[in-house]
Amino acid sequence: MIRTWLIPVDFCPFQLSLRTLDRRSSLVQKWGAWRPDIVPDIVSLIVWIIAGLAGGNAAGELLKGDYDLGPGNTVAGAIGGVVGAQILQILIPVLRGLDIGPLLGQVIAAGASGAVLTVFTAAVKTRRRQKRQ
Repeated sequence: MIRTWLIPVDFCPFQLSLRTLDRRSSLVQKWGAWRPDIVPDIVSLIVWIIAGLAGGNAAGELLKGDYDLGPGNTVAGAIGGVVGAQILQILIPVLRGLDIGPLLGQVIAAGASGAVLTVFTAAVKTRRRQKRQ
C-alpha cells in the first residue's frame, strides 16, 4: 500500500507518494532542483523583458532617423529592461516581489532602462558612423 501525503509548497499543495518524495528529495540533494521560489523569478523576468521591449520600441519610434536601430530597438530594450530592473531591485530591496506596488515599480524601471539603453546604443552607433565618413 502506497501512502500519499499532502505537502504544501507556498500556496500550491502537491499530493505525492513516498516513492515520488524519495526521488524528489534525492534530486533536491543532488542538483538543488524543485525550488518553489523560482516561479516568481521567472514571472518577474518575463515582466522585465516585456516592459523593456515596450520602452525600447517606444524610444526608437519617438527618435526616428539617426537614433533608430530597426529590430535592434527590441533587443536593446529587452536587455536594458532586464538589467535596469535587476539593478533597481539591488538598490531598493522594497521593490522585490509580485505585489502590485513592487510590480508597478519594476515595470516602470524596466521600461525606462530599456528606452535609455536603446537611445544610448543608437547614439553610439550614430557617432561611429559619423566618424567613418
